[in-house]
Amino acid sequence: TYPDRQQKGKMRRRTIGRIVEREAIRPKHGALLFRLANYFKSKHILQFGPSMGLSTLYLTSYASDLKCIALENVPEFASIARIAFLKDMEQLDFVFFNTLYEQQNNSWLFEECLKHVHGDTVFVFEGIKTSRKMREFWREVCCHPEVTVTIDLYSMGIVFFNKKLHKRDYIVY
Repeated sequence: TYPDRQQKGKMRRRTIGRIVEREAIRPKHGALLFRLANYFKSKHILQFGPSMGLSTLYLTSYASDLKCIALENVPEFASIARIAFLKDMEQLDFVFFNTLYEQQNNSWLFEECLKHVHGDTVFVFEGIKTSRKMREFWREVCCHPEVTVTIDLYSMGIVFFNKKLHKRDYIVY
């Protein structure tokens, strides 16, 4: 067990299982990531906020010949990510933004990733309705001129950049 925040002068302890249960991606969201990456045969995957590493496993388990970079979304790592990783990847096929706790970099990360998109690129955002700031950010993403189709699943948002598609924003609850 590991110590947790204090409550009324007492230290509460949580097991590793409880921590993983609370912090890891939900199985239905992981299954969606797997299906999307598999359907689009994504070979160049970038993930911000690996969430205990389980979401990375969902994203990469369909094939062994892909390149996946998983980064914590920490401000100090932003310049390193831009220099070392984004320049290394000429194009991005799939980007998963699991940035619930580090929301201040979302706009910057989104703009940087846009430099590497192509017609079959897919972005997935976790927690698009968790706060006012995330809801505003999701609206910005939906209105961006490079974005053609968005799907709002309430807890997740999916973004497509295929210029053959008409500009649409779907809401599926």
